[in-house]
Amino acid sequence: GEKEEMDGCGISVSWAGGDRGREVIDVLLPKAAELLAPGGLFYLVCLAENEPEEIMEVMRGLGLKASVAKRETRGMEDLFILRFQRPGGPAAAAVRIP
Repeated sequence: GEKEEMDGCGISVSWAGGDRGREVIDVLLPKAAELLAPGGLFYLVCLAENEPEEIMEVMRGLGLKASVAKRETRGMEDLFILRFQRPGGPAAAAVRIP
């Protein structure tokens, strides 16, 4: 099953992600939101299968601004770079990813 694919060690486990590829992401999101200082930024690379819109909604619910910084298709994978920012603090300069 999906949970068992994450047992063990080595390179094979690095490709395992559990349900929707979100096993680690869902643990990381609240921790990242908690650690961000006012004005702080956090970027996350994910696949379409990870449901990026839902990830952004989770982070908005944790008080962060959320947007898609970049979307790109590589082979069969639809990749997203998600940008999250804690409001407040000094105004962060806009970061453009080429």
